Amino acid sequence: MILIGLEAQYQSRHGGPVDALSKARQKLKGSEIEIIKASDIWVTGDPKQSSLDELALSQVLCVKTQLYPVPFLALLKDIEIDMGKISTRLNAPYACELLLLSYNEEVTKNAFMSLPYPQLHTLAQFLNPISHIAKDWVHPFMEETSEELLDRLSKQTPCLPYDDVIKIQKKKVAV
Repeated sequence: MILIGLEAQYQSRHGGPVDALSKARQKLKGSEIEIIKASDIWVTGDPKQSSLDELALSQVLCVKTQLYPVPFLALLKDIEIDMGKISTRLNAPYACELLLLSYNEEVTKNAFMSLPYPQLHTLAQFLNPISHIAKDWVHPFMEETSEELLDRLSKQTPCLPYDDVIKIQKKKVAV
C-alpha cells in the first residue's frame, strides 16, 4: 500500500489550503499515479482558539504507481515546486507539501529518502486519515496499525475532520 500525505497551510496562487489540496490531487492524477482512495480533509490545531486560516489541513491518499520509490518521491517534489514550494529549509512555510508516507512494506533510509516517513508514528494529522481509508495498514517496522499508534499519542494538539471544524467555526462566529 502506497500512502501520500498532503498538507496545506497558507494562501497561495491556487487559493486557500482546501484549494491547494484539490490542485495537488489534480496534478497527481495527471501524472503516473492512480488515486485509489482519498481521505477526508483533517485539521491540525485548536479551532476554538484559531481561525481556519491559521490551521494546517491534511489529507492522505492511497495510490498505485509503476514508479519505484526514488523516482516517485522526485515526482512528488516536482509537484510541490510546481505548486510554489521554493524553500528547502526545514519547517519553512509552504502552500502545499506532498509526503511519501509509506511505500508498500518498504523500510529504507538513505541520502534520498526514509521509508516509512520519519516520525509518521507521531503525526496525528496523517494517522487519523490513514485509519479511515486504510484500516489494514500496518507501520512497516513498528508493526502497529494507525489506530494503535493513535492510541499512544497525546491529545494535546487536536486533529479533527474538516467538516467538524467548519461547524465549530460557525458556532464561534454566531456567538
